[in-house]
Amino acid sequence: MAIPLSKRLPQLDRLRAFACLAVIIFHYPFPHTFLTTYGWTGVDLFFVISGFLITGILMRTREKDDYFQTFYMRRALRIWPLYYFAVTAIFVGFWLHVLRPAPEQPYWVFALYLQNILGPSVINWRSLSVTWSLAVEEQFYLAWPLLCWKTSKRILGWVCIGLLIQAPITRLILAHAGWDALRIRHLPFCCVDGLAAGALLALWIDSPAASPEKMKWMSLLSLGVGALMFWRLSTVPELSVAWAFSYSFLAIGFCGLVGASLLRGSQAAAFSPVVYLGKISYGLYLYHPLAIAILVRTMHRPTLVPYAAVVLTIIMAALSFHFFESIFLGLKEKLAPAP
Repeated sequence: MAIPLSKRLPQLDRLRAFACLAVIIFHYPFPHTFLTTYGWTGVDLFFVISGFLITGILMRTREKDDYFQTFYMRRALRIWPLYYFAVTAIFVGFWLHVLRPAPEQPYWVFALYLQNILGPSVINWRSLSVTWSLAVEEQFYLAWPLLCWKTSKRILGWVCIGLLIQAPITRLILAHAGWDALRIRHLPFCCVDGLAAGALLALWIDSPAASPEKMKWMSLLSLGVGALMFWRLSTVPELSVAWAFSYSFLAIGFCGLVGASLLRGSQAAAFSPVVYLGKISYGLYLYHPLAIAILVRTMHRPTLVPYAAVVLTIIMAALSFHFFESIFLGLKEKLAPAP
């Protein structure tokens, strides 16, 4: 069951848009809604999408001589320019006393993508608060291409299952050791559920056993079981056994959602404003804490701040994509063309 991962999949852009808007609504002071409570789950959906896409690409290119060079060049040109621009700009704002409070870790921690490991509680870093998930993905990129290079699909599948099993166990061990729930959440081995679930989906789709009919029923089952179990477990106290397993069921549910979206095909998700938001979702994700920080200091009508921040975030992300990121995306296709 072939999925053309060398091309952009608009159906996944729809999911990216939903994930990003969920996180934005969670972070902005909107009136109470479902997403103001559970919008943080958008990060886990991003992890599933990333694990699926990265694993699919790696498995299709691992026989090529320039396997590592192409992968890391393409990732660097997509992730690094906007990340380092945004982080540097925010630190300049701190140094000029335009943004407050100052981050609790120095610039080099963010430059090396270590904020999720060395940081005490990134929720206090305001404009840099969302970068912990980017650090997790960069750490995933360090190890996963090497594993995919020579490991058989069968063993890789068991590795994914092992990661899914160890994540809640590791969360429980750290919880009993007295670690804070937020810090546990941000550690790479504690939030690997989504990446592993997405990778497992990519491996299964690329196997002879996969078919649209099987994928339909497996996606519906995963989505239903994952959503039901997460709903039952999401209200339990933090650091409990149920809390530790709730993230795993969330990953399974989102894995089903990704699978279901792929069945629709690219034609069913033709260009639309939602697909466009998915296309610029990286900028939306990075800029939205900065937008709210700016408007909180400059607007005098607090009730309008979240709505104005959404508009400002979309404008910033669109301008960034077309006039900054596009330069490096063009370089990516020249220096490391998609296989």
